[in-house]
Amino acid sequence: MFSAAVNHLVKEFGRDSLIATPSLNTSEEIQLFNLVIKHKKRFFWQSKDRLEPLALPLSAVLRETVGCAPARPISWKSLTRERDLGQYSFQLSTNMKGKLAVELLRDDIANLGGGDTIKCDANFSKLEKLYVSEYELGEALENQVLDLENDIIKKLRKKSHQVLCMISGVIHPVENVTLVRHSNLTEDGKINASVKKEIASIDAEENFDKDDQYKVEIPAMTNLAYHVVELKIRPDGSIGVCLIDEDKGGFDIPDSLPTKDKDKSLFYPPEEVTVIKDKKEVQEAFVECLNFPILLERLVHILHVLYSHEEEKELWDDKFWTFVGDDGFQATHKLLKLIKVNFEYGEPIEACNVNKDMLGTILYYLELVSFMSDEEIGAIKHCASTPHLAPSFLKVFRDTLTGKPIEKNSMVPLLEYEWALDFLHCLGYDLTNVEKTDTVLPPKESFKAVEAAGKMIYGLFILPVQ
Repeated sequence: MFSAAVNHLVKEFGRDSLIATPSLNTSEEIQLFNLVIKHKKRFFWQSKDRLEPLALPLSAVLRETVGCAPARPISWKSLTRERDLGQYSFQLSTNMKGKLAVELLRDDIANLGGGDTIKCDANFSKLEKLYVSEYELGEALENQVLDLENDIIKKLRKKSHQVLCMISGVIHPVENVTLVRHSNLTEDGKINASVKKEIASIDAEENFDKDDQYKVEIPAMTNLAYHVVELKIRPDGSIGVCLIDEDKGGFDIPDSLPTKDKDKSLFYPPEEVTVIKDKKEVQEAFVECLNFPILLERLVHILHVLYSHEEEKELWDDKFWTFVGDDGFQATHKLLKLIKVNFEYGEPIEACNVNKDMLGTILYYLELVSFMSDEEIGAIKHCASTPHLAPSFLKVFRDTLTGKPIEKNSMVPLLEYEWALDFLHCLGYDLTNVEKTDTVLPPKESFKAVEAAGKMIYGLFILPVQ
């Protein structure tokens, strides 16, 4: 009865993202921030991955020190978000009937029949969701290190088909919930038989009706369903959070770098972009430059000159920089400083020991910008203040590029932000009836801008927290 009620709840609130708690006995292990081992399916007859919740929080397998210094404590409570899901009630009903007739002898017949009606009533007076933003979790874990000597971690490292996950969301009732199961069992039978008329004649009929009622009390705050996020463990024990489907959790192979061959994501950047250490600084500096679209074309020219002729100087253009203003100059200064380019007001632009990987990274993003309109460029910068929307954008873009239907559920987080809808509209998505339909129509024109937007969002807002 518990399993039937919880499975029905999961179907209503998100069958693709939620996992039903198997039983009341295991609900103690389903807690926010607890670890889960995902056993990936290994054989064709296995329909899906198996999840094994552990009665162990992530904090229990983190090292207390990073290098020689104590690790910065994580305020798990401040990461927790709450959401009221309202009241929810339903009734499940199952009817079964059967009849069997058996001929014993030529004129002797036995009729057996029965039926069972089962009804389950559930009334969740108030449901609440506790969850953590996966983007914020990634930032919180940025300076944390996993204890690779922990017994559980040691076992996981030896088994490539097992992935370490963490519970990132749970649903529970705020008050006690009573599940009531009504059962009505009916049986009837009739036998008509003759055993040599001069000896005996049998004519029997029997009816049986039984009503049963069972109740199961679910205590308040019992977690009925949960959501997990995969964790990527690097060779040094640092932890990354898998924010989109293409990101695969598990333990990285030591002394290896991420390449396109390892990650088949549509939006995964070139190697020189993934190996740079100052990804967060690149994000902040580049987003500032997006406030000045007129800058972007000039930056392409400057960087191509430096890339091709490192010793050549770019003369100061007083008219241009006066037009851009002080804020535009400061944004450019911040970006060029990352590449080790000397850029001072009124002086020629010259480079000294240019960081070629950083230079290639900036050129990569500038090339992507060239496929987008000014309105689309302006929308990208909003992701800096709402980074939790990045996975939703990537899901929509991935379905577009792979020809899959774009489900409305993928867009639910985006519907709350007008700039996000304007961004999709600029890219060519038909949002006319988005509130009424289950799917969204993709752009009719070229998908180049969609691909460019996906790569920019992945590189600027996903990579820095991996």
